[in-house]
Amino acid sequence: MKTFLLSLVFLLFLDFSCFALGSTCEIPNCVEGCDEGAFNPNARVAFSKNNKQKYNPDVLNLTPKSKQLYLPGDEDQFLKTATTPISIEKAEFEQIAAVRKSWLLFYDPLRTFSMDIGTVDYANPQIWNLPGNLLNYSTYAHEDFVPMAEVPEELQFPEANIIAKSYYRDAEQNLIEVYNHFYLDDTEIINIGVSYYYYLEGDENSFDADNYKFTDVPMSLGDSYSFTEMYKNPVTNKYLDSLVHTKTVDAFGVINTPTGQYECLRFTISTDKYSRVDEVSPFTFSATTNLVGFVTEEGFMFTANKSAASGTATMSNIQIRYTVPTALFDEGNDIIQINNDGTGVSINNYGAGAHSSAVLDVESDSLGILIPRILEANRPANATEGLLIYQTDNSPGFYYYDGAAWQRLDNTGGGASARVAVKPSQNINIKKNAGISKLTKGKSFISFPDGKTLDPEQYIVNLQAEGENNGLYISKKTESGFEVKEQGRSNSNIKFSWTIIEL
Repeated sequence: MKTFLLSLVFLLFLDFSCFALGSTCEIPNCVEGCDEGAFNPNARVAFSKNNKQKYNPDVLNLTPKSKQLYLPGDEDQFLKTATTPISIEKAEFEQIAAVRKSWLLFYDPLRTFSMDIGTVDYANPQIWNLPGNLLNYSTYAHEDFVPMAEVPEELQFPEANIIAKSYYRDAEQNLIEVYNHFYLDDTEIINIGVSYYYYLEGDENSFDADNYKFTDVPMSLGDSYSFTEMYKNPVTNKYLDSLVHTKTVDAFGVINTPTGQYECLRFTISTDKYSRVDEVSPFTFSATTNLVGFVTEEGFMFTANKSAASGTATMSNIQIRYTVPTALFDEGNDIIQINNDGTGVSINNYGAGAHSSAVLDVESDSLGILIPRILEANRPANATEGLLIYQTDNSPGFYYYDGAAWQRLDNTGGGASARVAVKPSQNINIKKNAGISKLTKGKSFISFPDGKTLDPEQYIVNLQAEGENNGLYISKKTESGFEVKEQGRSNSNIKFSWTIIEL
């Protein structure tokens, strides 16, 4: 019964029970979106506790920060210089499986695609490429790393120092709480066993004690070992299958993924399945399954069954895993929380961090930010000062809440900056000054004439470019003048006109 429960656990480095072993496994780790007709109807399936997914995979695009290891066209040069394989040390395992982190899994047991899986090579790096749409799966699940104190006392393995918790439902939709127990030391990771808490009254809690090796520590190029796993049939509750796994870490290099480039290790797992009709009969050979996987120090992992030993192979039973904060799956609400340890969150396509002054730093040279679009009748009743929306009816446009009422941002005045629409009853004394200047390598500082000074809070600036550019903006306002820059760190020397409006 245990095997299907290991699909999200330490499969990273692993000997991948169940899902990672593909056809050797009969129990799918399935959530919303699965075609249940394709699977064993008696299978236990993975859900969140309240039987609905609390997250959207399009939103949870939170992956380990990738590296720009080489630029397009530089692959050959990179392969000549990158000769040192990574090694996944104990500290990396501890970080990946830290309490309050979760394995997020995307998988598809029915989809296939072809890719070059490379070959066995202990001396030379290789480059592997995954499809760009690999995360567009309808099937996903997660498993949470928890402290021992959260495990019911009667279900604890005292020697465990890593515990992974998940929820499953049987064919009758009865909830089962599952705890996977591991022991990590300086030389290896051991799977100690699995314990089950049944919510259905009358069902007794149970254990499956395993105690077999999962992986060497550190996980390094050249690792090779075998282990045998007994598989309990969930329908008969008997051990009718024996799985003999042989794992080898046989290549290294870089893997290009939908989220970036990573240095990685390649490993293969060959699993021989032996079956019997009852627990007293001898085992007979049934089938062999071959898997290939790629794993990184950051915790990103891809695995699939392979149709060939090297070169171009058909990938099936596809899985992608990475770790995210467990808070993202809070069962108490539908809120997605992002805690970046006090630093800003950055969104860009080249891995840069957020500016030190920003809680959110978004950058793109071809995309924009889409503000929520709502009807006037649906504007939040308890809005906070500064809230911004795009209203789609009754004078459509951008509106912000000033603490007392909704105000429309008006761009009918032309120029490069938007202006706030002022109510007729408001009396504001407006003075204007204007001029023409020129950028020098993408920027220019405009000083007020005759030593004049203005309170930066009491004037606004409109800009009008006079040539092709990426857009101008006011980067700084002072009492003695203002700085103009071109967006996208460009370095043009175009002319522009400016108008200062004193309030």
